[in-house]
Amino acid sequence: MRVLVCGATGCIGHAVVHALRARNHSVVEAARSLPEGVRTLPLDFMQEQDPREWARLLAARRIDAVVNCVGILMQGPGQSFERVHARGPGELFKGAALAGVHRVVQVSALGVRDEASAHDVPYLLSKLQADDTLAALPMESAIVRPSLVYGPGSASAALFATLASLPLIATPGRGLQPVQPIHVYEVAEAVVHLLERSEPLASGEVFELGGPQPVTYRQMLVAYRHAMGLGQALWLPVPTALMMLGAACAEWLPQ
Repeated sequence: MRVLVCGATGCIGHAVVHALRARNHSVVEAARSLPEGVRTLPLDFMQEQDPREWARLLAARRIDAVVNCVGILMQGPGQSFERVHARGPGELFKGAALAGVHRVVQVSALGVRDEASAHDVPYLLSKLQADDTLAALPMESAIVRPSLVYGPGSASAALFATLASLPLIATPGRGLQPVQPIHVYEVAEAVVHLLERSEPLASGEVFELGGPQPVTYRQMLVAYRHAMGLGQALWLPVPTALMMLGAACAEWLPQ
C-alpha cells in the first residue's frame, strides 16, 4: 500500500510513518518542513489548495490511502485552527475522494462528539468540522480520537513531565479529573490496523482510543515523578476557575 501521511514530522505522524514502513508499506511523508522528493511532499494547510489539484497530485503519486495527523495546540500569527484543522484537511479529503483513494484516516481528538460539545472550544470545533467533511464523502474513512498521547515527541507529555518535576505542583481542584493516557505507538498501531483492515469501513467511522487504565490527573503526575526518580512533592489544590483564568492568560505569553 502507498500511503500519504500528513504531519509526518509530528509526534503521531512520525510514529505512523515508522509503523507503516515496519510492515513494508510505501510512505510519502508530508509536512511543512520537508523538501520535495519521491518520498516527501511539502505541505502547508494554511495555503488554500483546490480539491481538483489535490486529486491530480494524489493520482500522480499513486496514493492508495491517506492519514492526516496534522494538528496544532495553539493558534498563532501564521496558523489558525480553521485552516490547519478544518478547511485545509477538508480540501485534501475532497481531493482524495475525486482521486479514488481507497481509504482515509483522520486523527481527531477525544471529546469531539457534536457541535454542542465543541461549541466553546475552537480547537475541538475545528477538528469536528474536518471530521464532518470526511464523513460526508463517498469513500471508506475512519476518524480516530485518541486520549492524552504520551511518548517520544509528545508536547503535552513534555509539559506534564515539567509540571511533575516541580517541588510544588498546582492541580486544578484536588487533581481528581479522570484521564486515560495512551502511548503514541499504540495510536500508530491502531491507525495502521484501520488501513490494513480487510473489512470495509463505513464513511466516517469513529474510533475513540484510550490507554489500558484510567487514572486521575494527580496519579498521572505521580507516575511521571516516579519515572524520573523523584520523591514526594508538595501539592497545591487551585480552584478550577482560577486555573482556567491562568491558562487563558498564558495564551498571550510567547511559548
